[in-house]
Amino acid sequence: MSQERIVLEAAFLRGLLGPRPFFRDTRVLYAELASPDETRIRQGIQRVVTHARMPRVLDIDFHWDATFEAHVGGLAELGRSRIRLPMSILGHSERCATALAHEVAHHVIALHWSTVTARILSRQRHPPAAMAEMEWLTDLTVFQLGLGALLMSGVYAEEADGTVSRGGYLKDDELRYALLDYAQQERLSGAELEQQLSPGGRRLMLGR
Repeated sequence: MSQERIVLEAAFLRGLLGPRPFFRDTRVLYAELASPDETRIRQGIQRVVTHARMPRVLDIDFHWDATFEAHVGGLAELGRSRIRLPMSILGHSERCATALAHEVAHHVIALHWSTVTARILSRQRHPPAAMAEMEWLTDLTVFQLGLGALLMSGVYAEEADGTVSRGGYLKDDELRYALLDYAQQERLSGAELEQQLSPGGRRLMLGR
């Protein structure tokens, strides 16, 4: 992992997005996302959307797994300004928070599409490589939005058969360094970070 790359790209995103506060409502959010009440789930999603300063309210759509490929945790439909989450992750607060944070970041990047794509295409002209670069940068954007604790919460998830799956586009050490870089820029203490990390996020931060 290149710490220099994290620092360089994080600085680019900060210049693009401006300073963003740390999300501090994780306990409330996880309770909302774990609720069987659809209204509370929507409130939680709207809480994250509002923090990200989206210019308009997003429609939130829930779809059964059949509408998603097996590895897809969510979709950002930018044309209709929607976030789609598969039913399988609803009620699983950590997993849902991770998917939600990533899809919100896609919307934020879309507001600066020409600048971001120009940066990516200056390095990656091959479409698959450019797409991988975009997803990597989207995960890094999550941290610059102050939502890094949410992204780290459900990177590792236990499946119904007991196996553990991993999602996301940043490696474990990249996730840890991205959060620490953001914390340094925002002058956050270790206690402030720990308070907002879920159990899964703490395990990942400690390398367990």
